[in-house]
Amino acid sequence: MRIQIASDLHLDKRPGHMPDPLEEFCPVFDRDLLILAGDVGAGMTARAFIERETMISPVVYVPGNREYHTRVPHEEVDYEWRCLAADLHNLYYLAGEFEVIDDLRIWGGPWYSDLFSRRDYGYLEWINEVVTDFRFALNKEELWSIEQHVRLHEAQSDEIRSYAGFLEVVVTHWPPVIDAMPLRQRGASLAGYYVNDHEILVREVGAQLWVSGNVWGPYDLMVDRTRCIANPAEYPVEMPEADGFEPDRVVTAQPGVIVMDL
Repeated sequence: MRIQIASDLHLDKRPGHMPDPLEEFCPVFDRDLLILAGDVGAGMTARAFIERETMISPVVYVPGNREYHTRVPHEEVDYEWRCLAADLHNLYYLAGEFEVIDDLRIWGGPWYSDLFSRRDYGYLEWINEVVTDFRFALNKEELWSIEQHVRLHEAQSDEIRSYAGFLEVVVTHWPPVIDAMPLRQRGASLAGYYVNDHEILVREVGAQLWVSGNVWGPYDLMVDRTRCIANPAEYPVEMPEADGFEPDRVVTAQPGVIVMDL
């Protein structure tokens, strides 16, 4: 199966909320599936783009953090996208769900991060203050918080683990391995917010592909026999030294093949 992958398009910043077809995203018309691994656009700004892409192939859309950078609470953003997916043929909006598409078994969700397991109060409070994500509402009563971020990461980790040996593809916005981040940035105070360090989970799950986003440039590496990969569009624009985004990046996966060691 030919799968086009992209993330971090940030269409809310683009003219007309559509990507430049030469530099930011180019549809591959003979693909079998499109995977969008988060930060496609704030709120519903990516709707026209998504509708266009579903006319080419099924689309798996996993929200990142950018999707919730809006006055509409997190829960309402998810509700609106799920309503669109219910009405729109070929759209699969996965915010922590399992789906089968043409016999390909996929789990998708933001997955968030566990801060490299740090839980000291001062560090959590500092992240809550400096990270923009925590200025937006979870629902009508409360703001999204670092505590909820970590708690949902743990819950989604358990859910992913429950599918061990049963998935061909995992799609998350937050990467599963620290090597997704450029070496020079791994010691930064916020490094544990942007990526995870869960190679053991990758091995346990045994998927062929683990597609993610949320980093400053593409990466493509193997953890045992699982290919961990990201093709983010936004950060190469902001950080030219991290260039490498491919607007028509295609990878492959084969239904019915699990690569874990039993």
